[in-house]
Amino acid sequence: MKMTARISDLEEVSKDIAIVIDDKGGLYDESSIEEDFYKHLFASAVSHFDHLVKLATELHYDGSGRRLKFGIVKKAGIGAFACVGKEDIDFIGVHFGTIALVSAIFTRMMSNPNILPNVGDASLETNVGQTYFIPVQEDLENFSPCRPTCSIRGYFSRFLALTGLDFIFGHEIAHITHGHLGILRKTEHFDPQKRRPKLSRLETHALELDADGGATKWTLEYANRVRNWRHKLPVEANNSLGISWREFYANERKTIRYCFFASYLTLRMTSADSWDRVAQQTVSQPLPPYRMGMLMQVYASALMQFFDLSPEQAQSQVSAWCIESEQAHANLLDESGKGELQLNAIASFITGVGNYNEEVNSAHEILAKELSEFAMGETSRMTHPRPRTCDYVVLKGLQRGVELFVIIEAKHSDENPKALELQCFFQEHEGITGLPFSLIFDSNFEGNVLDEALASDGRNYVCGVTQVTSFETVKLASILEKTELLRFSLQHSKCPKLKVDLIQVLDI
Repeated sequence: MKMTARISDLEEVSKDIAIVIDDKGGLYDESSIEEDFYKHLFASAVSHFDHLVKLATELHYDGSGRRLKFGIVKKAGIGAFACVGKEDIDFIGVHFGTIALVSAIFTRMMSNPNILPNVGDASLETNVGQTYFIPVQEDLENFSPCRPTCSIRGYFSRFLALTGLDFIFGHEIAHITHGHLGILRKTEHFDPQKRRPKLSRLETHALELDADGGATKWTLEYANRVRNWRHKLPVEANNSLGISWREFYANERKTIRYCFFASYLTLRMTSADSWDRVAQQTVSQPLPPYRMGMLMQVYASALMQFFDLSPEQAQSQVSAWCIESEQAHANLLDESGKGELQLNAIASFITGVGNYNEEVNSAHEILAKELSEFAMGETSRMTHPRPRTCDYVVLKGLQRGVELFVIIEAKHSDENPKALELQCFFQEHEGITGLPFSLIFDSNFEGNVLDEALASDGRNYVCGVTQVTSFETVKLASILEKTELLRFSLQHSKCPKLKVDLIQVLDI
């Protein structure tokens, strides 16, 4: 049975956390979901949360003596919460309405041909099934997820939805790792002498915006990890998944753009169309326009850091992304599928914020020392080099007097430690060939089977098949002009090392 960080029973957490979950509606039972498309989206989200918890564990929990769990809570409104348990388990709860609404937002957007029209074949979309409003909680009858007609756009909608969920989940992780919950627990201490005064409005806003900053860092770092996993993923083929994945992740600047789009709209969908300081001071949570404005600042800083942009260039780029996101929001809510751009929400914050943000920042600075007592640093777990499981060689030779290049890759078999799975790729006049074969070494062989295969046995086999003479080893970068061969090899390779090097030399 597959181990998961998701809880299915309240007995898997401490009693104090179980009480919180129960008060919010208890654990959600997804067996009530009937529509197959939404079942798939829900399962993808749950699997994604499991990956996020494992990553958070690797970064913050290893060696701490504590564990992080998550669960889906039976609450229809969008939201999530974090708990630091009295025992050794911390918990993040995600409302089932969050998954439904975020999935509905982005699948409906990608079903609209006027939203991100450069992705896939937008002409296939007809904007069918729109309801022209965003409900405050899950409404599968009137605002259910909607499968885009173009399968490329369908996959892309899932990437956007998962990124929006990254932001929500990352916000809750930051509440734990930045020490926010430690301060909140002090305000409820049973000993009056140790009890901390309740947080002020400014202090609460400061912690929430700090969690948003942590969520953005989390979202971008996770997206960067996904991009670096490319050589392990089946995303090089020119099928819907591969095309969609490469559009979202292959180019770092595009990835940041799409992360902003997903995060901004996750905030925008619950936003009023205006912001003012008086209204903000009456509520404990920063209102969405405030959070959207701060999101723009964080992304501008990221662009300056990652791409060495000037402040003016970074702000200009983020402003363009903001307009793109607002136009998508307007298009979603318009009957024609192409609405009039409305910037009132973000503009009212930008023009009305005054020195309020400086006051919030000052409140956070005052809390900084206290937060450091509860913050969780990143673990410094020692990593050991992994054994080499695959390798490749590039050969140049003559085939009936004509120059021929061959790429041979070898990979350890998952079933037999003395067996190798090999492929050779070469381009003849008739076209490109990918030839799989295998080698099994004697159980008494004590050498390195990869080296032996690529230097001798595998090479000799390929020579016999291709009838090539005078082979010599060359560098992969030296055959850069053989673009078709390189791309074919990337698409069909099973050797992560070769795929990493191909991605680098092809600069894709």
